This record gives sequence, C-alpha cells and structure tokens, in this order.
Amino acid sequence: MTGRTIITCCLLLAAAAPALGDEIILKRSVRLRNDATTVSLADVARLEGEHARKWADLELGTLVDGDRPLELTIEDVRRALVAAGANRARFDLSGGTVVVRPANGTASGGPLACTPLSLAKLEGRPTAEVVDPERSRRPRLQQATLDPRAVLTEDSVRGMIAERMLSAAGRSDGPLRLRVELPDATILNLQGGLPSVEPLGTQADGSGTFRILLDGVPQGTATAHLETKVLVHRARHELKRGDTVDVDDVSVLTEWVGLDRIAALDAVGPLIGSRLETRIESRTLLEPRHFVPVVNRNDRIKVRSGGSGWSMELDCIALEDGRPGDTIEVRSDIPDVPARKARTIRVVLGPTGRATLAN
Repeated sequence: MTGRTIITCCLLLAAAAPALGDEIILKRSVRLRNDATTVSLADVARLEGEHARKWADLELGTLVDGDRPLELTIEDVRRALVAAGANRARFDLSGGTVVVRPANGTASGGPLACTPLSLAKLEGRPTAEVVDPERSRRPRLQQATLDPRAVLTEDSVRGMIAERMLSAAGRSDGPLRLRVELPDATILNLQGGLPSVEPLGTQADGSGTFRILLDGVPQGTATAHLETKVLVHRARHELKRGDTVDVDDVSVLTEWVGLDRIAALDAVGPLIGSRLETRIESRTLLEPRHFVPVVNRNDRIKVRSGGSGWSMELDCIALEDGRPGDTIEVRSDIPDVPARKARTIRVVLGPTGRATLAN
C-alpha cells in the first residue's frame, strides 16, 4: 500500500469518527414541561453528537388522556426515526421503555401504551432541522387497544379491522390485543350508516393499514397492530460489548409484543450465558441480534426435516453467520460429493445452532 493511500484512508476514517460516535440514549421516565402534550425525541432521550441532535424535534407521540402517562418503547422510537429518514448508520440508539408523564398530572391511571408517529403521518413531513409552521395544525394520532376476539362479530369499523387482522395472522391460542392508531379513535365505533374498511397494505412488522369509510365517504386512515403477551428479557443494568449475560443480569417479564417478534424473543432464553456483540443500556429488551452469532461461516450444523411420522437430519456447512431466528444459506455436506456439486438450501436457525428447512 502506498504512502498516499495510507494517508487517504486515515483522513476518511477521521472524517467518519464523529458520526460513528453519535448516540441517542433513551431515559427511563420523564415529565413534560408546562402544558405540553406532544412528545419529542429531545423530551425522552439524551442526544450526543451533532447528527443525533438534528432529530431533537422529531415528534414521537401525544398524551391523549388527560393526566395518564404514556409508554414509548425503543422500537417505537426506532421506527419513527427510520420513517422520518434518519440514517441509522450515523448513531447508536440504546435504552428501554420510557414512561412520559404530563406536567401537572397526578398519573393515577396505569400508563397508556405508546402512540407513536405512524408512517402515514410522517409522509411528506420535513426533517427535524426544518421549521414547519403548519405542524401544530396537523391531526394528532390517537390510540385504542381492544380484544379482537371480543369485537370480531360486530358490524363496526373495529370489528371489520379485527376480522382482517385475525384472518391474516392465522390461528393463535394465546391472549391477543389489537392496537389501532388513527386521528380520531371514536371512528372505530362507527355503526350507523354503512361503515366499511379498505385494506391499504401490510408493513414488514405485520401491521396493517386501512382506509375507513362511512357510506362510501373516507373518514380517515388507521394502522392496526396485532400483539400477544410473551415472556421477555430486559437488562437490569448497562452491559458492555463482550460481557457474558448471566441470569442475574436480566429481568424476566410478561409484555405485549407484535406477533412478528415472538420467535426472536423466545430464542433469547437459551442465549443467557452467551456473550454480547453490542453494548446495551439498562432496561433494554434483549434480542438475538444483541448476542454473538451461534453459527459462523463454515461451521458444521445439523438441519432437521420431517413430516407426519418421519424426520431426518442432514449434515450441512454454514455459508454465512447467523443468530437464532435468522434464515441463512447452507450447503449439504455429503461424503464423496465435491463442494461445487453440493446442494444449497436455506434454513432457519434455532437457539442451539441446529436448524430447520425454511418455508
């Protein structure tokens, strides 16, 4: 490598260093100032670095019900940042659930689930560094939670949304909660006239977006999330990269989570005793992505396949790193069969590094 190339690389690394050092660290509990009801990123997080501070005014939710507190999870904040166009490669987001309380409220009720800014609301919104005089006049999102099975037979907007969400999710024997975000929560109870809902699409997290109509006239757009209660693991204190996570380092709790996250969160239990690949803050919800891979490229693994009354295991070689719940490529490892002729298949990794065929 020439001297000029070395100098160029050093300059590029030096220029990138400040961006890599930016951090957004969520607090555990905050109280809004004066009579404020809108929750911004600066209200709930410590912002370190120039790029992180650019998102100080990003709107995350609204206190809807008087003096009741609001809960914001790290996933709510991450989704709002990504939807607003933030470059996740330029900062590290850490922390857990933030409880936001009104300035003068008694907070006698339990915390409301979070009312995050939806993708629909963020469309067309300027970035945080641009002052938007019209923002205060835009509709605020409200949130409602309900038992989808209890309203399934209703001839109402919420019944129609529940029917479509349950149909898309398939069979689920556990407890279910439908969380709906929309400009006016009273629309969910519309029964007079001819209410109807029009599906607009499904997001990667399994949430569905619907246009609500009454007698054919649009009444608004709603985003629905189907959730269930599962055991989760939260860090009791800050843990550093390379630390081995012990049972004393985590709290095991029951929380509502999206159906798309069940497999990943269930895989955390067997990973206790493994090392972390990234630093995490106190109260962070642990996921497999926080741990070092259970399978590395070129590792030998067992792939299980089976059907009604039969099963078999195939010896394979991993072609990429993977964590529990990841889908990776492997090639069959059969004696006397050259690697170039071996079959390549996709498998889903289990908690112990064993795998099953991907659908």
